[in-house]
Amino acid sequence: MRPKKPFPSDTTERMETLLSSTSSIYEFKKIQAVYFRAKYDYNASQIAKMIGLKSQTVKNIHFAYLKDGESSLKSSNNPKGGRNISYLSLEQEKAFLAEFEPQGSPWRILEISQIHAALQEKIGVELPLSTTYRMLHRRGWRKLAPRPKHPKGDKEAQKNFINNFEKLISEARKLSNSKKLSLQVMFQDEARFGRISTPRSCWAPPNCRPQVAKQIIREYIYAYGAVCPWNGIAHFLILPNMLASTMEVFLTEVAKRHSKEFIFMIYDGASCHNQGSLKIPENMATEKLPPYSPELNPTEAIWDDMREKFFLNRVFDSMDAVEEKLVEAALHFENNPKIVQSISGYKWIVKAKLK
Repeated sequence: MRPKKPFPSDTTERMETLLSSTSSIYEFKKIQAVYFRAKYDYNASQIAKMIGLKSQTVKNIHFAYLKDGESSLKSSNNPKGGRNISYLSLEQEKAFLAEFEPQGSPWRILEISQIHAALQEKIGVELPLSTTYRMLHRRGWRKLAPRPKHPKGDKEAQKNFINNFEKLISEARKLSNSKKLSLQVMFQDEARFGRISTPRSCWAPPNCRPQVAKQIIREYIYAYGAVCPWNGIAHFLILPNMLASTMEVFLTEVAKRHSKEFIFMIYDGASCHNQGSLKIPENMATEKLPPYSPELNPTEAIWDDMREKFFLNRVFDSMDAVEEKLVEAALHFENNPKIVQSISGYKWIVKAKLK
């Protein structure tokens, strides 16, 4: 193989300067093509994958640079191949997308069709949808599943709960010290599992779209769970319903498992959590989260992970099969405290000291 002709010795420094001053997307890519070879000695194939051009296009850029120097990197001298049309400069793209960024609220939901229509209107020509997708990728946009938020949630109440959480734990610590017991703080929640299944996205090899069964059979069972974000301890029971009497069974079981500790149990305001109809164990105190605030309860994140890891795209032919899978899932989390810690250890929670 013929050895590569070396670039001038100051190429790296010159390309760094040009990268910071260019406003053309394709010109930026051409400078990158030269810079990556000069700085890291990458070959054309490696550079092509990094900047989204064909390998031959990268070779053409290198050849032109060796022949004509920096003048070859101007957009007017584009070699064939690659993206030859720059509708907007990088700064223009940034300004255009700023109109779609959240203004004071992170809950705005955007669809690609909105951005695509606005881009076509701005440029004045019909564009393929892929043009808009590439622009979003260049600007670091991602398609994500939104975090759940109840429409009736009170932001101010949620903020106050988070801000006062360390004080709340301090009071619980005083109560546990008065009983001469060590403190264990847990978040509790319930989740319903059954035989309704809806196909969800999953990994698949190239040129293959998986097929999964879908069914709507309204049979359910309930999982009660409590987790400690500080040490990853988790407890689960599978119970038939969501009644106060059933909640008492769960609380009594957790209290027995921690008979030499004082448990501060935090949960939501579900009807089965009404203290007027609940008998709270002697070594336990409870606290309610603000109404309609599932995002404050880390046990909700455990349920999400459990559904994804153990129930995604699965169809069950009986409730016994559902219960068997639920037992497997519960034991997985109970036996893996580090996983529970990583999922439930919200920063505002674990910064409070238990001791």
